[in-house]
Amino acid sequence: MLGCKLAISLIDRKEKLSGEVGESVDYERYQRLVVHLIYLSHPRSNILFSVNVVSRYMHDPRKGHLDAIYHILRYMKSTPVKGLIFKKKEHAISEGYCESDWASCMDDR
Repeated sequence: MLGCKLAISLIDRKEKLSGEVGESVDYERYQRLVVHLIYLSHPRSNILFSVNVVSRYMHDPRKGHLDAIYHILRYMKSTPVKGLIFKKKEHAISEGYCESDWASCMDDR
């Protein structure tokens, strides 16, 4: 993806990925990409939501799910300096907020 078109935003939260829509793709490749994204999401907390969405479909990925992964990768390429930097001897205090809205997810409802 060295010459890919850059993405300026992540997956839209209103975009609905569904479980059985579209043609099936190679699940081993899909799983490898998701595992790499999970690893990369530790210092880059801005991609956590999107990685969570695409990791839901690791058992039966479809073309739309793979396209969402490629969109995340294009976004990461366009924002190489974003992320968290942890220093070795400093204590970090982090706060988070979670809004669970499982009613809007068609697969988990």
